[in-house]
Amino acid sequence: MEREKLSIYFAGPEDLEEFKKMKLESFSNDPGAFSIYSPEKLEKKVKDVQNYSQENVLSPVRFTVMSRYDSKPMGIVGAVKEDDGTWIIHSVYINPSFRKGLTEISVAKEMIQKALSEIKQRGGTKVILWVENTREHAIALYKSLGFKKSKQPKEIFYRVLKKGHGLMELDLNAG
Repeated sequence: MEREKLSIYFAGPEDLEEFKKMKLESFSNDPGAFSIYSPEKLEKKVKDVQNYSQENVLSPVRFTVMSRYDSKPMGIVGAVKEDDGTWIIHSVYINPSFRKGLTEISVAKEMIQKALSEIKQRGGTKVILWVENTREHAIALYKSLGFKKSKQPKEIFYRVLKKGHGLMELDLNAG
């Protein structure tokens, strides 16, 4: 991968349609990562995404980091602030055509680091995310960023975690 062809940036309102397209693509390519285990759940998720507005990409309580390689959409990472001030990293996705071993991990890591920096800049101190327990590469990536297994309740954001999923958390004031 040629570094100069890679761009990682915060999505703006002009990126809404591309964001929606990537989110829908992620459901098709990796439904388990998004807790989609039935056609009914997929249908609901698709309708939700189709109704997204600019606030789903960028607002005081949420933002999206996007990446492109050679002007082609590559990945997304979302972040949303809960009422209690906890931030949630969600929708970590790299397009399968860019998944080539460590390249995928390093780009995902850069995108998450950019999100964590923004969360800290917005005054956030605690970040959580959920991950399927079988995704060893993702767990290793999150651990390399300082995340640890969480003891949080199994209900976060808009979903109840399914069996086989776990929460990880990061204290941005630690270390």
